[in-house]
Amino acid sequence: MVAKARRQTKVPPRIGPFLIEGVIGEGGMGVVYRAQHEQTRALAAVKTVRVRSESCLTSIRREVHALAELRHPGVVRILSQGVDRNRPWYAMELLEGETLASYHGRVWGADPQRRQAAAGRLAEALTHVRRVCDPLAFLHGEGVIHADLKPQNVFLRTDGRPILVDFGISRRASSSGGHEVPDLPALGGTPAYMAPHQVTGDLLEARDDLYALGCILYELVTGRPPFVGTSAADVAWQHLRAPAPRPSSLVEGVPPELDRLLLSMLEKQPRDRPGHADDVGEALEELGAVREKERRSRRSYVYRPRLVGRDVPLGQLMDYVQALQKGQGAVALIAGESGIGKTYLALEVSRRAAGVAQVLNGSCLPPGMLGRAGGAAPLHPFGDVLLAVVDRCASEGRAATDRLLGDRGKVLAAIEPAVAQLPGVAAYPDPPPLGGAAARDRLLASLADTICAFAGDHPLLLVLDDLQWADELTLRLLGLLAANVVRRAPVFVLGTYRTDEAGSPLSEVLDQPHVHVIRIGRLDERSLGSLVGDMLAVDNPPGPFVQFLAHQSEGNPFFVAEYLRSAVDEGIIRRLGARSLVLGGGAEASIDALRALPFPATLREVVGKRLSGLSPQGQRRVELAAVIGREFDVEILDAAGGVDDSSTAELLSRQIVEQVRQGALRFAHDKLREIAYERIDPERRGALHLSAAEAIVSVRRGRPDFAATSGVLAHHYLLAGRTGEAVDHLEKAGVHALAVGAHREAIGFLDQCLALAGKREVESDAIRLVRWRRQLSDAYTGVGNLSARAAEARKAIAAAGGAAGVPLSLAVARALGLLAVQALRARVPPGARSRKSQNSTNLHLELARAHRHVAVVHYFQNEAVPVVVRLIDAVEHAERAGPSPELSGAYAEIGGCFGFAGLNGAAERYLRRAIHVAREIEDPAALDYAYMLKGLYSVSVGHWQDVRSSVDECQAICERIGDHVNWANAQIVRFWMHHYLGETEESAQAAHRLLVRAQKIGNLQQEVWALCSAGVAELRGDRPAEAVRYLEGALGVHEDKDQNNLILTLGCAALARMRLGEMDRAQADAQKALAMLVRAPRPTGHATLEGRSAIAEVILRAPEVRPDLARRSVECLRRYRDVFPIGEPRYRFWRGVLLSAADRKRGAARSWNKGLRAAASLSMRHDAHLIEGEMEDAPPRH
Repeated sequence: MVAKARRQTKVPPRIGPFLIEGVIGEGGMGVVYRAQHEQTRALAAVKTVRVRSESCLTSIRREVHALAELRHPGVVRILSQGVDRNRPWYAMELLEGETLASYHGRVWGADPQRRQAAAGRLAEALTHVRRVCDPLAFLHGEGVIHADLKPQNVFLRTDGRPILVDFGISRRASSSGGHEVPDLPALGGTPAYMAPHQVTGDLLEARDDLYALGCILYELVTGRPPFVGTSAADVAWQHLRAPAPRPSSLVEGVPPELDRLLLSMLEKQPRDRPGHADDVGEALEELGAVREKERRSRRSYVYRPRLVGRDVPLGQLMDYVQALQKGQGAVALIAGESGIGKTYLALEVSRRAAGVAQVLNGSCLPPGMLGRAGGAAPLHPFGDVLLAVVDRCASEGRAATDRLLGDRGKVLAAIEPAVAQLPGVAAYPDPPPLGGAAARDRLLASLADTICAFAGDHPLLLVLDDLQWADELTLRLLGLLAANVVRRAPVFVLGTYRTDEAGSPLSEVLDQPHVHVIRIGRLDERSLGSLVGDMLAVDNPPGPFVQFLAHQSEGNPFFVAEYLRSAVDEGIIRRLGARSLVLGGGAEASIDALRALPFPATLREVVGKRLSGLSPQGQRRVELAAVIGREFDVEILDAAGGVDDSSTAELLSRQIVEQVRQGALRFAHDKLREIAYERIDPERRGALHLSAAEAIVSVRRGRPDFAATSGVLAHHYLLAGRTGEAVDHLEKAGVHALAVGAHREAIGFLDQCLALAGKREVESDAIRLVRWRRQLSDAYTGVGNLSARAAEARKAIAAAGGAAGVPLSLAVARALGLLAVQALRARVPPGARSRKSQNSTNLHLELARAHRHVAVVHYFQNEAVPVVVRLIDAVEHAERAGPSPELSGAYAEIGGCFGFAGLNGAAERYLRRAIHVAREIEDPAALDYAYMLKGLYSVSVGHWQDVRSSVDECQAICERIGDHVNWANAQIVRFWMHHYLGETEESAQAAHRLLVRAQKIGNLQQEVWALCSAGVAELRGDRPAEAVRYLEGALGVHEDKDQNNLILTLGCAALARMRLGEMDRAQADAQKALAMLVRAPRPTGHATLEGRSAIAEVILRAPEVRPDLARRSVECLRRYRDVFPIGEPRYRFWRGVLLSAADRKRGAARSWNKGLRAAASLSMRHDAHLIEGEMEDAPPRH
């Protein structure tokens, strides 16, 4: 190789086994040295490759290995390769002599002002370029792109035959795409021969080499490159935007055909260039180049087609992209069957959006598949978003960390450990531990706010593929983005999903009003013809061939693409230049001839034939990759099956897999993975799964993201028949899922644990079974399934030998006795009680949690006695375990329990004790919960100052630690305080604030409460139509097991309808709610007061009053009053109305007067106004 060093370079004494003699050349991608092997003394050209990151090493090593496998006289031989001081190198045969660059200098240098084409040596110049076409066609058939073709990299042997050297390895390995403005430092060398896709960093293809070849030919013909400028950036811009001058305008003697050929090779879009190097070679022969006597055989190949047949959906999606520039976001999902082109459409939108927005991608993985962050962990599709935030903060420093992350950083580090290492994150306080829905909502709100902040710097297009496999938290976050974030930030979320695999969780997202679904169908014959032409680089594919494919594929583009790859690879069809194609034997592609072909009947047959065409090593490699997953790290693949760069390169060149980032590959389509997996001999699958599991452990153990691999490891160990290891990892996966609030995933993992508990290899002692059942109860709490929550908690209690249920008759007696005992014990300091040995602490804690779960379900079902029994059991178990969040929670809950039993002294003592324990153990989450329950109790007895102080304390703690759940619980208490005090405006504001907060974080239960509260506020303001809208919204998403909330909502909706004149519907709803009240004689929730009052009003104000219903409705208010003192004014009001209607005026007056006194003592002004108004309207007593 002959060249001069362009700048002084420090020459290392040796690289690998080569002794360095000097520098041959230097460019943006590395340095080429003249070297001698220390043992054989053979001369070589050793090139070091500059890499942007350590992750590039694997990709570069693989590409060098692929080049070393090539055998062609026109391609330089790779002698060896390695890594020296963290910099990869490879040694090539040393070539000395003329290059096309020196040839050009020799021909044009003597008289650069010559005006004759090729300085009067046109046929010779055309012949040189014609000869380059042969090795270039060979490379392209092997799936290799040169990527750095220029005159200096084309050596000429003494007989004039060319040899291609110095492939653009690191440039291709680090190509990521999506850049409109070139990253000039990354271009390396002169940009005079770079195709537009190289300038923008897009995925390269064979026609990009033809562009570079066109630049070389243009320079040989005219004496200058097609684009010249004052700077590299100027030249790069011309490659992207400017047309090349017609060669005949620069020199004389250029035939029109050569003008057309050169300009076609320099077209900006690859599809507008010649399709194959052989096409260029044939054109040059027709123009006078010496014909090749022999042509070496080479593989045929196909191109990636452009997007066809999708103009309408593409236009719709680009409208959303353009709206980003106005600060408007959107969520749009592309729906269609597998193989229909959803991802291809999304990629085209991404490509076009690159100049408008930053584009980030994520893919949802099937269960058991390994992803970038370990496994298909919760929120894994958003991993690249967090990595982009990490890169931005690492680059810009502390200011960016504060702006984009702030105190959210340590929360998000749970799903992306790299966040914890950013500058400034350590300075923020650790987020207190939260459980269940509170942990989930904090995590989702933190990620949503971070995405919003990130898009504030520059609009964001986030592409999420395969949402039919999305995990629970990903779907929740998607719903949250649709409902809130896209309305306040320029974020466009573009998703894809298979219509035939979309389950009910995804359907809930699709039903949201701000989610736009764009459905795409199969391609028509015309579009398929364009697809075939693009893939084969044929201008006009034969009509019969297109018709045949359309009929056989039924318009599925993936089927057509796979068939073409297989048919071209097997030689079933061949191109005739750029004009047409024929069948393998040379026959015309007629319908009769096509029907005689052995056409596969199914997609599986098509893909199966393509996979069978791989080498034995390639087939083994693809099997192992299919076991690992749709996307996989090469490091893990190598650990599982040994380093095999040649077979990995084969999978890449045959378009079975593609590179998604440095060190990571994925199958080009998931159907390829599915079919490859199905083809594995079932007897071999177990061994492959075990290899995959052991590889994951060996590579990922000790990393911060190792916990996220537990679900994947369990999957592999199960299929490998290693049940014991599988259960261990299922348990870890369940714990991890619960910790981040992925409750549906946790249910799946824990159910599997229990299903396998009886296996001989599984250790399943009592405490483990109790814990699994209790964890399942936690998980069902998170998904809002009250009956399953109670059932699993009861099973946990039974697994420890406790009673799962108690008959009601016994429960009443037991409850009364236990209440008396606990009321006395409330006076005893907790430290005076004995505790069990430390060995039983964990079991007692588990049982305390389980009993609390059952108690809460009874509370929602308005079943007072079982609530008492379960909470007393919870307290006893928690006390035996010592101070803990469970003890604080149990004290707070039993304090509330004493409240609705009328034992207010004991209630207040236990609530104080709950606060004391939470402070003692320094647990802010337990403390905010205790304050919230103290506020709830204080509302029910009308202690308004205690309500206000407790709610303020609770919400201040919640704001500090990010506990959205208890903040909302406290806000509900605040609403009711204002409502009962008759502070109408303040109560409406409290309800509105809760609604905004609930919609922001996407918490459905909180949104139900907020809608119900807003409806109550509208009803109080005498706006029944608005009240119905809110209350119907609450009823539409109601958890029907929450009897208290349902009574409130249904009763108030009945009253609103009565005020709108819908009497029949109002009566039906009121009677339905009354029946629910009658079945639950003792109330457990103060909020049913407005529902009970509304039921009474609908019944007592009816045109025809039914005495039995009237008495029952007032009796339900009396029972409420017996438990909750705040019910006294309302009960006295409606009792007076009932008595007045029975013409018992004196009794009515007495009742109203008592109600007025109670309202005055409780400061319940609205109730006082109700009674006063009724007394004024009542007929006088006689």
